[in-house]
Amino acid sequence: LASWGLGEYLKTLEDARRALAINPNDRTAYALMRLAESRVPPMTIRDETSRLEIEIQREYHGMVTQITQVESKSREVAPSPSPKPVERLVRRAASRIALKDYYGAIEDADKVLTTDPANAAAYYYRAAAHNLLGSYDEAAADATQALSINPAEAAARDARSFAYNHQGRYRDAVADANHSLELNPKNPYAFINRGFAHEKMGDVETMLRDFKTAADLNPQFEPVYHDAAAAYGVAPTPAAPATIPAPAPGPSPKQRQFLVILASSLIGGLLIAWGFVHLFSGRSAAPHALTPPSIAENYTIIRTLGQGGMGVVYEAVDKALGRQVAIKRLGGDFELDAKAKAQFLEEARTVAALHHPHIVDIHSIVSDAQGLALVFEFIEGRTVEEFLTQKKRLPLREIKSILKPVCSALQFAHNRRVVHRDLKPSNIMITNQGVVKVMDFGISRRIQDNLSPAPGARQGWTLTSSVVGTPYYMAPEQEEGLVRPESDIFSLGACLYEMVTGTRPFPAPASRIQKVMGGYAAPSSVDPSLPHSLDILVAGALHPDPDKRIRSASDFWALLETIS
Repeated sequence: LASWGLGEYLKTLEDARRALAINPNDRTAYALMRLAESRVPPMTIRDETSRLEIEIQREYHGMVTQITQVESKSREVAPSPSPKPVERLVRRAASRIALKDYYGAIEDADKVLTTDPANAAAYYYRAAAHNLLGSYDEAAADATQALSINPAEAAARDARSFAYNHQGRYRDAVADANHSLELNPKNPYAFINRGFAHEKMGDVETMLRDFKTAADLNPQFEPVYHDAAAAYGVAPTPAAPATIPAPAPGPSPKQRQFLVILASSLIGGLLIAWGFVHLFSGRSAAPHALTPPSIAENYTIIRTLGQGGMGVVYEAVDKALGRQVAIKRLGGDFELDAKAKAQFLEEARTVAALHHPHIVDIHSIVSDAQGLALVFEFIEGRTVEEFLTQKKRLPLREIKSILKPVCSALQFAHNRRVVHRDLKPSNIMITNQGVVKVMDFGISRRIQDNLSPAPGARQGWTLTSSVVGTPYYMAPEQEEGLVRPESDIFSLGACLYEMVTGTRPFPAPASRIQKVMGGYAAPSSVDPSLPHSLDILVAGALHPDPDKRIRSASDFWALLETIS
């Protein structure tokens, strides 16, 4: 109301949208919104001065978006394990951002992290403050730290997407926005970040579509959409008029009880029917068809990326979200009967829950008449195997920068009782943006809590019905169909050996006997310049007895980090 009285109509529009986002039934805010809309002049890009005006306007909208999301997150009431003084500092950091005291917010977050280094909220608020100060490198680093603690934190992913946009890393910004939309498909902040990225990449049509979706989800983003449409000479699609319906009389308690029982019965029946359709769908279609109906309905196949024993991998575009994906159609030795298909789907769903910055995400699992298909995050870059083919070996400093995130990803999976089973240089990729990603969790295995171990399996082991992996890097127990987290540590040690020496520890034909007998040359005997401490680390990782092997990926990294 003060802004309207002062003739500041754009500010009136912003505040009216924010008020309606909090209370959609605020009649005064709605009236102000409609009045201010008629007073805000349209913008058109005519010359460089106008372009600069648009950039300033984008920065302003970005600032409002970041502050609003901080305010929204600070209103979330969730149980916190942190002591009360720490929790008060976290909330004060959020309040300071709302008051535009960004340095004060960073100071409070620093105090929290001194006491509680694993406080994801503190990292998020510090990332938001850095974004608002224009310190985008620091913002991206803090958001990444928050995600390493809590990969399901959508606000931190949005903050990193915001920072990536300002760093010029537009594809990364889109990827983070897409991840955020997987967590919450109605997240307007993710649509806004993705829209900004598409604008910078020259895709104005997609930008406007994302901005419009954000505006439909939350009225505070209508000015962003309105100004962007005007800047590019596009008539904005009018928003549906807000209506404030009279409250309808609610059902009686008995009626509510009946409706709940009826709805539960219907939903239960539908879920059971859906489950039977997926389990017993037809099995006779050709396994290698390019685009089965269920794929064609949701994805556009672009090209074939590769073909191997597990099947064919395609580059595709998700029609609904407009993002690139990789689709792996399983076939050949991986054609499954109904029982095996159900088990594989359960394992794939387990892996799909592994949201981690250094693990390639599985977006979706498709089971149809032509078999199984896994839909992955699409990444571009080079694998460690490709670097080794070119350079033969890598310097220890570079190896550490690669294996640190790999260890983090493996520890994250092992904590959730998931074993990769096929870690090797070709499954470790460094993206074009320099991010390390562990790929191909598609044949991983979930370790069961073996209160009653299967015959032939020992406590803490899982006995599998098949031997899966790559012999050069496979632990000896895997060759007997036995899997446990230490199996991945053996593969990690084999990768390290190849990276420092340029040769595999067990070259073809590698036999289980060689591995059990420790039949490999110590790294320092291959290259005398390598330290003896590296020999000790490799020996601990490649020990044939898993009980005497390095126990965890975090222990492996702690040892590697100390080697100079």
